[in-house]
Amino acid sequence: MLLTLQIIHFFLTVSLVANNTAAGCSDFLRDQGVRPAGLKFLGCKLFQSDHPRRLVARYRISGRGAKAVENILASKFGMARLVFRCCGWEREKDYGRYRDTAGRTHLIDMFSDETIEKDWKKISGFTVTDELLLDEI
Repeated sequence: MLLTLQIIHFFLTVSLVANNTAAGCSDFLRDQGVRPAGLKFLGCKLFQSDHPRRLVARYRISGRGAKAVENILASKFGMARLVFRCCGWEREKDYGRYRDTAGRTHLIDMFSDETIEKDWKKISGFTVTDELLLDEI
């Protein structure tokens, strides 16, 4: 019995590492009922060596769809609007923030690929992250 459990644990561990996912990882925005058109879920990964430990779901959106996504994240989660700095677009100040149904804190961020372009429609893409904090800060 113990050997069977160890074998099952081994294959589950290998599967999680191979898929670059971790227990508790999910498409967090979908779980909140938020899925703007064109926003593609790329996956979720555990960052255990950082403090606080966190699960990070990553998304991509084209420059054409980025303004609509920014509007939704700002209105639903309070994320600060993006501003141009040096080499790309990033939050001016505050992360978006929410608590899920289990009361855990999530932080929302959005930023562009490196660019000097001011017209979002000409930018190849933007990244959105939803970070589930596993430890309180």
